[in-house]
Amino acid sequence: RGEVPQIVEDYVLITETETDHVFLRPLPNRATPQRPVCYPFGYMKAEAPELRPIVSRYGFDPSVVDPCGPSPVLIHLPLLRRLTP
Repeated sequence: RGEVPQIVEDYVLITETETDHVFLRPLPNRATPQRPVCYPFGYMKAEAPELRPIVSRYGFDPSVVDPCGPSPVLIHLPLLRRLTP
């Protein structure tokens, strides 16, 4: 295994390869050090009975998880590091 490059930016844009995610203009940074931003998917509710056990398994309270789905996420690097040790 080679060395992993270090991220030096303050914010990171996480994207999945989705054919319907097209950026036509520069993305404004509306994220803060305490709160990431993403496009909401209203039908992806962490409180749904079938998702609650999965969300809880990862140590999150389903009532405070945003319905973001597989959308691009803009997140402050220290917060990302807290979520992905």
